[in-house]
Amino acid sequence: MKLDELKKGKWDVLPLPVLAPSPSGWDSHSSMTPVVFRNSDMGIKVRSKFGMLYVGAGKRASSWGVGYASSDDLFAWKKNPNNPVLLQEGAGVFQLDAPCLVKSETGLSLICEEKNVEKSIRTSARKLLSPVTKQALRSLRRALGLERPTVVNHAAGRYFVSFASDNILNWSALTKKVVFEKGNPGCFDGAGVFSPQVYRFDNTQFLFYGGTDGIKAYTGLAVSEWPGSKWTRASIKPVLSPGMRGDWDEVNSLIVSVIKLEDCYCAFYEGEDSRRRYSIGMAWSHDLLNWTKWEKNPVISPGTAPYCGHMVCGPRTFLEGEGLYLFFNWHGKDMRGSCGMAIFRRV
Repeated sequence: MKLDELKKGKWDVLPLPVLAPSPSGWDSHSSMTPVVFRNSDMGIKVRSKFGMLYVGAGKRASSWGVGYASSDDLFAWKKNPNNPVLLQEGAGVFQLDAPCLVKSETGLSLICEEKNVEKSIRTSARKLLSPVTKQALRSLRRALGLERPTVVNHAAGRYFVSFASDNILNWSALTKKVVFEKGNPGCFDGAGVFSPQVYRFDNTQFLFYGGTDGIKAYTGLAVSEWPGSKWTRASIKPVLSPGMRGDWDEVNSLIVSVIKLEDCYCAFYEGEDSRRRYSIGMAWSHDLLNWTKWEKNPVISPGTAPYCGHMVCGPRTFLEGEGLYLFFNWHGKDMRGSCGMAIFRRV
C-alpha cells in the first residue's frame, strides 16, 4: 500500500464498540486502550487467532490494570474470565495505561506508562466519588481556569515501566523495571511522559512517546538497538508538535501508531483542541524524525459514531491480509471508556 492509496480511501467507523466495560468488577468503568496482535506472532498458544491487551478501570478504583481478550475475526471479542492479567495492589495505588507488547528472544515484555498515586485522605476521598461527580468537579475547575488541558493533567508525574513474562495471561509485578523517565526541566518532555509505543524497523527499536512541558503535549522519539537495552533520545526536539491556535490539535499531537508503507512511514496520531476534544489524524515521514501532517485531518472526529460523543484517541492500526483496521479509544463526557474500530475502505 502507498500513501496516495490511504489518502484516497475512507474510514468506516463501526456503529458499536468492539469492547465495552463489564457490568461489574475491575473494569466496570472503562475497557480501553486496545493493543491487538496475532497470537501466533507473539508465540502465544491459544485457540483464538487474535489477542488484545487492554486497560481496565473500575468505577471507584484508582488502580488501573491490564486485561486480555481474544477473537477469531477482530469484531467479536471475548474477555479472559481470569482477568486482570496484571493489577498492582498493595502499598501504593498504581495507574497503568497505554500498554505496548514487545516480543524478544527471552519472552514477552509489556511496556506501560505508570503513575504511583500516593495513598492519602484526598485519594481515599476521590474513590468515594462517582465518575459523574468527578467530571462535574473537573468542569467547575475548568470554568474557574484552574484545570490544565486533559493530556497535560494526565501526563504529569508519569514514567514508563516494563514487565516480563512467558505467559500472556500471567504477568508479575515483581518483574517491574523503570525504563524511561521525563526529560530535563525546560524540555518538551520535562513535566511528564506518557503513551509509550515501540516499533522495530531495520534492526532498530523506535520508542514513540508523548511528552509535556506542562502547557502542551508533543511526540518524542527514542531508540535502542535491542530489547532491554537503554533508550536514548533521538532528538532534543519533538518529532511532532501541536498545531496553530484554533487547530484541532493545538494542545496535543501524539503519534500512537506507525506503519511502513511502500513509499514512506505513515503515523496515526491523536490531537486535542482548546475545548479538550480529541480527534485522530494522519501524518507521514521518510526518516521517522520529520513528519508532515495531512491537510485534510482529522480522519476520525467525535460524533463519527453514536458512541464517539466526546473523545476519540489512542489510534492503533492493525494489518490483516489486504485489510487495514484502526482500533481506538472513545470516551463519553463522564470519561467512561470503550474500544472502537474503523475499517479502511479503498476508493
